[in-house]
Amino acid sequence: MSTLSKIIIIPSRLGSSRFPNKPLEKVNNIPLLEHCYKNAIKSKLADYVIIATPDKKILNFVQSLGGIAIMTSQNHERASDRCAEALQIFEKKIKKKFEIIGMLQGDEPLISSKIIDDCFKKMDKNKEILITNAISKIHSNQELKDKNCIKVVFDNDLYALYFSRSIIPFTKKNFSTHFKQVCIINFRRKMLLKYLKLKPTKLEISESIDMNRLLQHGYKIKLIYTNKKIQSVDIKADIKKVEKILNDN
Repeated sequence: MSTLSKIIIIPSRLGSSRFPNKPLEKVNNIPLLEHCYKNAIKSKLADYVIIATPDKKILNFVQSLGGIAIMTSQNHERASDRCAEALQIFEKKIKKKFEIIGMLQGDEPLISSKIIDDCFKKMDKNKEILITNAISKIHSNQELKDKNCIKVVFDNDLYALYFSRSIIPFTKKNFSTHFKQVCIINFRRKMLLKYLKLKPTKLEISESIDMNRLLQHGYKIKLIYTNKKIQSVDIKADIKKVEKILNDN
């Protein structure tokens, strides 16, 4: 098999417990998933963009956009597992392998192609980095207290120490010193496939956060800061927040 360098995989499913049918919910009259897909295909560094889904309805929607969708198992608990399955299916289909996989969550319509490419460039420059995850600042006390906002703390070299839905580090009011996960996560191919073989961990399960599996098994995650205001769509009320940011921009 010959080697291509980069692929973006967008995991997307209809069965979210917090917000069923979320990928097709409209944001400024455009389905949420379409926002993410159109941002991804503007990447100057990705050779392919594919959607990993267990749902035929999403597959049909992606194909209507002219995109590539890969059907995956219904049984995955984590987006990283879904992406790893889709990667292997797609590589076998086109008889090529990818060096770097960008996992872009399908509920992140404000992650631009520039942010995606900045993350790719970081891995191009440093071959020792196996995993990257973007982060941004938290902008309000409401966001700080929101369990859907995944907080992150890191060391002096911007490597992750821990991800949590709780407030870390502890504070009563100073949200301006806190950071959150932004869900464009890059893996080197061997690391994503290794993730499939790693046993789920207590911290991963208790927080329901993929990255804690890697941290608890001793792998380092390089964080990449963006100063852009990022808002994911976790619940229906988040749509209005995203629309406000889009319209302000």
